[in-house]
Amino acid sequence: MNEIKDTVQVGLANVSAIGLSMAQVNEILTFVSLVLAITFTIYKFLKYN
Repeated sequence: MNEIKDTVQVGLANVSAIGLSMAQVNEILTFVSLVLAITFTIYKFLKYN
């Protein structure tokens, strides 16, 4: 069950970052959200190993 929760969290972080980039918001905000989503994804994968 914990694995599904982590997968949903990573997916939500990435989808929200992509959504912000498609909404054409400020470039700095888009960059920050993408960096945070990638960092969160890497953190979750490293946590498993």
